[in-house]
Amino acid sequence: MDDSSVTIRDRLIGSGAVWRPIGRNADDNLRGPWLRGIASVMALAAGVMHLAQIGPHLEEGWTFAAFFLVVGVVQVVAAALLLRAWPAAWFWFGLAGSAAVIGIWVLSRTLGLPFGPEPGEAEALGAADAAASLTEAITVVVLALWLKDRSAARGRVRDVVAVLVVASLGVAWAAGRTTGLFDPDPRATIGLPQLADRAALALVAGVAAMLGLLAAFSASRPGWWPPLMRGLLAVVFVAS
Repeated sequence: MDDSSVTIRDRLIGSGAVWRPIGRNADDNLRGPWLRGIASVMALAAGVMHLAQIGPHLEEGWTFAAFFLVVGVVQVVAAALLLRAWPAAWFWFGLAGSAAVIGIWVLSRTLGLPFGPEPGEAEALGAADAAASLTEAITVVVLALWLKDRSAARGRVRDVVAVLVVASLGVAWAAGRTTGLFDPDPRATIGLPQLADRAALALVAGVAAMLGLLAAFSASRPGWWPPLMRGLLAVVFVAS
């Protein structure tokens, strides 16, 4: 192969004309699969938690039950789709969708929803809805990192910000539990409240550690790096 052929091939690869199998994105760099893995676990956890709330919310009306059904199914399907690198539009949909669900949750816990059995009445904050929002917030952070990696050169500052945001979510959870902010609703958790606390903090610590490792070892990867990352992702999965 002559020099001109090599140059043409390199240009094609650089432009994305020659890339990985169809259905995957050329800009999914070495960090991409790990970021998508975290987002997939978070979407799955949020989806399962929403599906688990269908029964308890039937007494409030089919509108609420249908909302949890639709959101839960979408999030579980998204968890499967995130295992591959699709075009960026799908990731924007996941980011915007997660942010929208968080927004609805915040509205329901502050001003109250304009419909339902008690319109305009703020609902109590439970561990279940807080945990779902925690995983959705992490999904937003991780998908934003993936999209930034795709559209611009990786920046150390945004990596640090992402770690700090995730750590802050853990601090907020711990503060909420310590101050008794969460309502002791039987729908909150199927286990002891202490178990939910430990799981949430383990989840946050695992994600923060993974994002920190992705920032520290973006180019060179020591031999212990992949097993550690897989272990941390397993911890995040079990905790969630």
